[in-house]
Amino acid sequence: MRAEAVAYVLAHPDETVVFLVPRHRLGSEQVKALYAEHPGADFTAAVWRGRHQLDPEFIGPLLPGKEKEMCWRPGEAAELENA
Repeated sequence: MRAEAVAYVLAHPDETVVFLVPRHRLGSEQVKALYAEHPGADFTAAVWRGRHQLDPEFIGPLLPGKEKEMCWRPGEAAELENA
């Protein structure tokens, strides 16, 4: 499945392939495998997380109870959602 997805994206660079998986950890494993299996291929792979999930790539101090969510402006997002 991963090989077919990479081949498709390379043949159609303006299009996107999406894998839907039930867990963020599984998504991260798939991204890691994609890059390991196709080290020279020109594509970008990422895990999309909900805005309330913790940001695993945040660089900085993570104080207990003050972890960074994916959405760094949740107040503004809530206002937009409620509008």
